[in-house]
Amino acid sequence: MNELPSLLVTGMLTGLIYSLLALGFVIIYKSTKILNLAVSEFTLFGAYVVASVLEISWLPPVVGILFVLILGMLLGALTERLFLRPLIGESHLMMLVMTLAVSSIFFGAEMFIFSPESRRVQLFSTETLQLGGISLSPEHLLSLVIVVIALILLAFYFRVAKGGLVMQAVAEDHQVSQSLGTEIDRVFSRAWIFGSILMVTGGILLGSLSGANWGIGEIALKALPVVLLGGLESLPGAVVAGLIVGIGENLGAFYIDPLVGGGFKDVFPYILMILILLFRPYGIFGLKRIERV
Repeated sequence: MNELPSLLVTGMLTGLIYSLLALGFVIIYKSTKILNLAVSEFTLFGAYVVASVLEISWLPPVVGILFVLILGMLLGALTERLFLRPLIGESHLMMLVMTLAVSSIFFGAEMFIFSPESRRVQLFSTETLQLGGISLSPEHLLSLVIVVIALILLAFYFRVAKGGLVMQAVAEDHQVSQSLGTEIDRVFSRAWIFGSILMVTGGILLGSLSGANWGIGEIALKALPVVLLGGLESLPGAVVAGLIVGIGENLGAFYIDPLVGGGFKDVFPYILMILILLFRPYGIFGLKRIERV
């Protein structure tokens, strides 16, 4: 039982990175009603580009990270402009299929541009911090700070700021919003820029923890179970669900993997996703919509 506190803390901190990716997913859906199936590719982009930039020895890490975030903003804006904006007013299914196509295109481009071997991403010193006998990496602590700041800013934006309220109104009905004079293209662009920044940041943190490699794309897919568990439109839900998945993975890896020969940690988020879809498809904090016919 001595390992339990360490498992809980490290699981929570890992879960915060899942929460960061999920926040990027949620903000796009909350603003546009589009399920972004290209979350893995945005995350891979952050990991591999920051690895490439940091290989320039004379460039300070902070400058390199800012450069990558700017590129992430441009990637989000271009994705919206080239692939999603022409479909404004069309069905959500068409936009879902488009994000799947974008995912395939981006993955092919990343395989062509970046080498397959793992690449080192050194943002901080390799020393870990000790807290009550628990080893904490700087990346995990940074993810805690980023998630808290992002949650506060996004909650304020969607609850108070005019731009956030307009984004939610547009998500309810594109055609009605257009008829009322709302510039939907700007709303879509803003949502994809915000979402891409969060996903690319998650890729930077994952790359710093394990190196830039193709496995990061599989890790990023865990944002889908996190989002479904927390609720597709819930920002706090994304954070809480990320913590649940992170802790569950850690406990499963320690207590269950030795009994079943391994692998439970990898499938746990998807088992959870199936259970959520079966028994509570709107998530813990999601809105239960009832359509009357």
